[in-house]
Amino acid sequence: IARSLAATTSRANATPATSETTRSIAKADLQFFTLPGCAFCTKAKAFLAQKQISYQEIDLSSPEGAKVAEALDAPLMAPMFAYRNRLLRGFTPEKLEHFLQD
Repeated sequence: IARSLAATTSRANATPATSETTRSIAKADLQFFTLPGCAFCTKAKAFLAQKQISYQEIDLSSPEGAKVAEALDAPLMAPMFAYRNRLLRGFTPEKLEHFLQD
């Protein structure tokens, strides 16, 4: 779904992956739902960059982003992550690490 959306942005670091978590999601299988001005989204982006984790950013304030969330039966809240048919609402580094390793 997200591939066809104009509001979807791929994020990836050129640095080779080094952690187990990064290797397991190197193809940007992680969808990251954001909203403009979201402080926790900014923190999550910094964490993902630090860990060199690729993701597809989906802006929930856009009609296309809202459609993706609706298709996943997810609320319009941010930050939120979709990975391997699961959703994580909210962000802490520990919660996201655990979510990506399961």
